[in-house]
Amino acid sequence: PAVQRLQELIPRARLIDVLAEPLEVLRAIAGCEFILSSSLHGLIVADAFGLPNAWFEFSSAVRGARFKFRDYYSAFGIMEPQPLTLENFDPADIEWLAASYRREALAELQRGLLSSFPFPAS
Repeated sequence: PAVQRLQELIPRARLIDVLAEPLEVLRAIAGCEFILSSSLHGLIVADAFGLPNAWFEFSSAVRGARFKFRDYYSAFGIMEPQPLTLENFDPADIEWLAASYRREALAELQRGLLSSFPFPAS
């Protein structure tokens, strides 16, 4: 019901099935202008593609609570990330969220990961 409500709030929204084939999921994410994700993997992929994104929390009953999100965001110097929820989300904020999107250390982190990868990457 919460996902349906979010789709009602954002008629242009596209629901991406994370259980689809991986390349299909990656193409779907890459085809978006902005990503709202309750999945850490969705946020990571969006960041990898340089796509503005925001963490959306549908439930506080996520395994590990918010630890994994706080850990991930700390790599970018974001120490107390706050998720969007149905209660605090206004679709009109997407434009502002996209414009204020910053991942200052992203290029450096990407270079470090590529240099530590044991196989040639193209």
